[in-house]
Parts: sequence; C-alpha cells; structure tokens
Amino acid sequence: MKITDDIFKAVQRTVEAFGSIGEFAEKANIQGEILTDFLTKKTKSIKDDTWEKIYPFVKNYLPGGSPTEVKGMHLKGHLTTDQRILMDAFDELSKETREKKLIEIVELARVEVERKNSKFF
Repeated sequence: MKITDDIFKAVQRTVEAFGSIGEFAEKANIQGEILTDFLTKKTKSIKDDTWEKIYPFVKNYLPGGSPTEVKGMHLKGHLTTDQRILMDAFDELSKETREKKLIEIVELARVEVERKNSKFF
C-alpha cells in the first residue's frame, strides 16, 4: 500500500503519542526500523501485514479519527526533544542493559536529591 500524506502524518502522530518509535514498534509488534524508514521517507509503501499491525494504532490519527480514543498509549507530547532521544536510545538497549542502567540512573537521582536536601538542613 502506498504511504499517503495522511498515512505519514498518522504514523508520525502515533509515534509522538507513544513517546518514541521503540514504544510504538513494541506495541505494534514490528521492528523499529520499519517505522524509521516510514518517517524518513526511505520507503514509499507499507506491506499489508505491517499495515494490519499498525492500523489499530494509527486509525484514530487518520482523517475522521479520534485520537482521544486510542487505548494503551502513554501520551508524551510534553517531552522535550532530548527526552525523546533518550527514550528512543533506551529502547534500543537489551533488557538486561536497560534494567542495569535504570538502577544506575535511579541511584544517581537519589544521591542528587539527598545532596540537595542536605543543603537545607
């Protein structure tokens, strides 16, 4: 199927709603590279099986759809570009590495909060 402007915009808005390409790809059970190729216009068409997987998510962003009805998405339009880049990079890590890095980040944040709080006492 040809990627029309409406389909392109719907995929783009769906990625924004999920907060990252990785999250959308995971929910749709497709490879993130497929979405990247759509969004960078490296491909001009969508395979039928891919369309079947992404359609339930993008349909509400097609003309006449209602984005507020999309379920299972974490609307993250408020994230900065840097935050989105970090989320996409994080999604590319293995599960084990993600868990390890998450623990490290939480520990760094805890230490920083304690440091800030100790200034007040």
